[in-house]
Amino acid sequence: MIKIPKFFHEILGETQRPIEILFIILFATVSTTFAFVFYNDFLSSLPLFNQVILLLLTIDITGGVIANLTYGTDEYYSKRKKARLIFIAIHVQPILIFLLTSLPLWVGFVLWAYTILCAFGLELFKNHPSQKVFAGFSLFIGLIILFGFQSLLTLFVTFLMFMSSEKWSTMRMKNGPLSDAFFGLTKTSFF
Repeated sequence: MIKIPKFFHEILGETQRPIEILFIILFATVSTTFAFVFYNDFLSSLPLFNQVILLLLTIDITGGVIANLTYGTDEYYSKRKKARLIFIAIHVQPILIFLLTSLPLWVGFVLWAYTILCAFGLELFKNHPSQKVFAGFSLFIGLIILFGFQSLLTLFVTFLMFMSSEKWSTMRMKNGPLSDAFFGLTKTSFF
């Protein structure tokens, strides 16, 4: 076991196995790289400051996913129940990501709320025989929500990229507001 410096106890616990630290670093590196390659076109259109903060948030989230599964982190928080609840409550990364990317903030709030509810739910099921079933169920529903939003976000990002393209900005709209002209709607179609 490796003793973790006190500064990192809230993230990694007091001790970790070398293989677990390797998995944390490996998963954080691979998944962050994948995310930044996959969303490169969109991310490169953001200010450099936003890109750097998003990179750090992505490393934090992906590394935290694995770190939270380790014995060392679980052991640390099993002795500090109040600290665990505070640690759960301060996970606002989804909201920050949506703020930094100008994506619909309500989606970030939904993802944040779902994450917090599941974490508190798992805390209630601590040491219960059904905790693993609840965790698996929560993960599955979370993935459904995430993939559902992925379609919505892909459409939104595509819309943003189209709106910022030169062709769009040089087009002349003859029929009313921009949103009505883009979606082919008229004001009377809503009433």
